[in-house]
This record gives sequence, C-alpha cells and structure tokens, in this order.
Amino acid sequence: MKDIEYEFWIDYIHKIGKKHSASFDTVLDLCCGTGNSIIPMKKYARELSGIDLSLEMLRQAKNKGLERIVNGDVRALPFKKGFTLVYSIFDSLNYLIEEDDLLRVFKEVKRVLIDGGFFIFDMNSIEGVKYIARQKEIVEEDDEIYSVWRYKLSGDVITLYLSVFPKNEKDGDRVDEVHRERGYSIEKVKELLLKAGFRPVVEYECFTNRLARKGSKRVLYVAENRKEKF
Repeated sequence: MKDIEYEFWIDYIHKIGKKHSASFDTVLDLCCGTGNSIIPMKKYARELSGIDLSLEMLRQAKNKGLERIVNGDVRALPFKKGFTLVYSIFDSLNYLIEEDDLLRVFKEVKRVLIDGGFFIFDMNSIEGVKYIARQKEIVEEDDEIYSVWRYKLSGDVITLYLSVFPKNEKDGDRVDEVHRERGYSIEKVKELLLKAGFRPVVEYECFTNRLARKGSKRVLYVAENRKEKF
C-alpha cells in the first residue's frame, strides 16, 4: 500500500463533499484498516472515528497514534446516530460479496448519520474488476520483498491470490493471502442505496468531477440521508 496517495484521495473526497455542502464535523472512516486514510482526514474533521474488522490492522493504526478507532463489523455498526459524514475508500465495500450484506451496511450507515448527513464511498464496477482480472499475474520487487499477484475472475467476482517472499530469510516466512471482491454495477449500487433510504444519489468517475458512465471502472458515490419532502 506504500504507493497509495491517501492524502490526494482524502482531498478529493473533501472537494466532492464540499461541492454537495457536506459537513466534516463528525466523521466516520468505514473500513479504516491501518489508519492511513484517517491521518489526512484530520485536517478537515473536527471529530474523527474509524472502524475495521481486522484487529491486526487496528493495532497498526494504534501504533500511529490514532485513538478513536473501534473493532467491529460494518454490517452492525456499534455507534448511535450522530455522524455528519461517513466515508469509505479503496473499494473496501467490494469485499461484501452478497447484495444483502451490502444493503445491511447501507442501512447501518443511514442509521448513524444525522438527518442531512452524507455517505461518500468508492467501489469497483463490474468493468473495473474485469479490467483488473485481465492482468492475470504481476510480479513486484522492492528492497525487502518479492510479491506475486495472481487474479482469477468468476462472473462478477475477482479473486486475488497474493504471495509475499522476504528477500532475507531472517525477515520471516512466505505469506499467502486470498482476497475476493465483487464488482457492482452503478445501477445495482443505486438501487440498494435507495432501498436503504438514501436520496438522492450522485455518481462520479473516481478522482474527477465527471459523472460516472457505464464504462467507469471505479465510481465514487455521494448519497444524502435526507427525508423526502412532500
């Protein structure tokens, strides 16, 4: 993850959020991982929290001095209503393979948002995961490790088989990981957001001000927790 420009990513979310008059008063980072996306958000948020399912990742976040982070399942958020903004980056929500699980997350986010609060997140589209899968196999090397990335696509689900080899045997053993993501169409994500009670929904081609289109590989969604006016 060392090549990911988290500050650029958070600046982009702030820019889009302000475009929609979102408040960065009380902010929740959904699937915060090791906290790399929380650190640059500090300059915008008055009060900032994070949640992730991985205890090991949260230990790394703690080592970076981050305090308001919680271990928990995003399908059952351990928070009460009170956030002005919830955000999630780097296709974390694509790890929810089942539509019902994604819908549960959307409903939980809506529950903890204040009226008028915003949910901003990105996801890989179906076209996005197919594009990644076409790479088949990638081998990378830096000063300390070799890594081999193998991709397999089945329907709309991509599986990554990742192997990491330390160059120096004293630095540890080989590590193998398996990651699975499902690509979701823009139509499906909008359908689930609306079903969860969000209105309206705007989609951007990620890192731009352009509205997303069918061929967009990564999509940024902006959804408002606003009651219908009659």
